[in-house]
Amino acid sequence: MSQRSKDGSASESLNKQEQIPEATSTPANTSSAPPDGGLRAWSVVFGGFSALPWERVFQSYYSSHFLAQRSSSAISWIGSLQVFFLFLGGILSGPLTDRYGIRIVLIPSSASLVFSVMMVSLATRYYEFILAQGVLFGLACGMIFTPTVSTVGQYFTSKRAFAMGIVVSGASVGGVIFPIALNRLLNDTSLGFGWTIRIIGFIMLALMLCACVVMKEHAARRKHGFFLPEAFRSWPYVLTLMGFFFSLFGFWTPIFYIADYARARHVNARLAFYEVAILNSANLFGRTIPNFAADKIGSFNVNIIVTLCTAILLFCWTAAESTGAITVFNVLYGFFQGSLVSLISPCLARAVKKTPVRTLKSLLTLAIVCPKPNDIGTYIGMALAICSFGGLAGTPINGALITRYGFLSSSMFSGAFVLAGAGSYLAARLSLNSTITAKI
Repeated sequence: MSQRSKDGSASESLNKQEQIPEATSTPANTSSAPPDGGLRAWSVVFGGFSALPWERVFQSYYSSHFLAQRSSSAISWIGSLQVFFLFLGGILSGPLTDRYGIRIVLIPSSASLVFSVMMVSLATRYYEFILAQGVLFGLACGMIFTPTVSTVGQYFTSKRAFAMGIVVSGASVGGVIFPIALNRLLNDTSLGFGWTIRIIGFIMLALMLCACVVMKEHAARRKHGFFLPEAFRSWPYVLTLMGFFFSLFGFWTPIFYIADYARARHVNARLAFYEVAILNSANLFGRTIPNFAADKIGSFNVNIIVTLCTAILLFCWTAAESTGAITVFNVLYGFFQGSLVSLISPCLARAVKKTPVRTLKSLLTLAIVCPKPNDIGTYIGMALAICSFGGLAGTPINGALITRYGFLSSSMFSGAFVLAGAGSYLAARLSLNSTITAKI
């Protein structure tokens, strides 16, 4: 009896010792389970929404003003560098957020974002736009994007995709408001380019202050490890980032060249500028409605469908020749393309398996979610950093194709790469669960 008691005590002691390493993080919240809603969670969503209103603000203005003498391919390097650093920045900002909290990343990045806009307002030469918007603005965006999306993901489980979609839709709202404001201030007032951009910079300052006050992580901060290379042992994770890498080669093309295409089809110059706002309006719904559906039927299931639809639209791009047809195309494309950006984060957060799959039963029942909430930023950041090279190369290649062969060659090139992305997403989904009706 005495020996059994000693054995039992030893067993309990051993179990306690084994449980100690699991609590090696600094808590940011006393409750470990995500609230999946509530005032605090939705206020963080609002903060993330406020932090991302900066996408595609000035690009279409350059080709007809400061850089009119430059080719479409040369001008596209400004936007390509911005996209490149937007995703590359996640390699640092994601792990830093998981380890030290979001504010240590968000506050200096917000200051850099506003500073970069002020530098854009002073730029007049090509290399100045490259440095101010392509590099500095892009880096600031990259240090903001992954932390805001991943932090929101810590507060939700069943509503994670929808919450992340709302955050990313902030860029679409900015893409509607800022081009219209830019057009009106430049054409209907005597402010000029410099003060117009500075006004936009002050608006961004107010929004970023709001985000810095509201945003705070929910999960405990990770104590050990900066990168998580074990994620690359998961085929679903690798196939998912491959899908986004391929898609980045093609899905930005109509967005960067939308005004150029409209002018080539003899659309009124002012209306051609507003086509950007029309596309971004549809983008807003594309970044929220499919994400809401993703929480019901699965992020991968929805992502495969919208990626396939985006590829089909790209193949049909040059069939839109009249003003009405171009506007309809922009509405449809804006909706489906927006989904590709908003769904990648919830897909990556779901694509890393907790444990190796050893049996058919475990394959069908495995919880395919990010193992820990304080790993989400690192998983998303590592994947987006690799995918960023697709964003860097894709738009200039398409610009060169447009300059030399016309828009048809670019639409075929872009559509083929996005179709390859849909194939990779399908392979990732089937590697997670081959049951067609499964919510994946």
